[in-house]
Amino acid sequence: MIEIRFKGNYEAADIAGLTIAEARGLYKPELGIADKAVAVLNGKKLNSTAEAATILKNNDNLEFKTVKGNKAMYLVGALLLAMAITGGVFAFGFNTSTATINAAIANSDFAAVTANTSSTPAWTARGLQKNQTGSGTLFDINTSTSGYTGDFVAKVSLANIDDLVKVYHNLTLSIEIRDSANNLMDINEDGISNNNDYTLLTLENSSVTLNIKQNAVGVYTVKLRNGYFVCNAKKSGPTSGAGTPLLYCELAQR
Repeated sequence: MIEIRFKGNYEAADIAGLTIAEARGLYKPELGIADKAVAVLNGKKLNSTAEAATILKNNDNLEFKTVKGNKAMYLVGALLLAMAITGGVFAFGFNTSTATINAAIANSDFAAVTANTSSTPAWTARGLQKNQTGSGTLFDINTSTSGYTGDFVAKVSLANIDDLVKVYHNLTLSIEIRDSANNLMDINEDGISNNNDYTLLTLENSSVTLNIKQNAVGVYTVKLRNGYFVCNAKKSGPTSGAGTPLLYCELAQR
């Protein structure tokens, strides 16, 4: 078991194997963990990078603590802003002209997104149950057909929150993207593809953005890396399909 605390709130949970970042997302609504709270594992303070890379073990003690801001720094920042506003130099131009740029309109999208059902995630949700979701495929993103070689953003959202909150007290989905060779894509823009390249889609954070920097055109797969859920008590009410997440994926150029 692992002890998790935030201020006066406490939980003992069997979540060994999750990262500290995943534990934060999982227990944020239940314990009221603040976004700026710092993780302290067995008395050692961790930064955000270490949170994503540190795996919890049995008998660990995890606490989240808030950090007070530095009022003196805020005052200096306000003073510098005031100096910048009052010390500006203004320039005016009096001559104008026009220019015409030739632009053509294409009748096809720069990329296409489709549902990937080759390994659809599946689980059974029961009243008051805590369990893992497992992994699976979600979407394919194709830039090969259009020949688009630029960067893009994939925005993945939960489209049926109103149904899910009737079934789940907490639902946390860890999302990643892999290329056609199953190589993990760098989505956090640190220049390295590693185990930190995932983002958490939850009932509270129901929309996430995945930043993709292309080296060449290709087909990319959005995957459920893993996940965790806690169900509400069920006496009657939710239909059999109410616990099924409906995901929506939208693409935009960068």
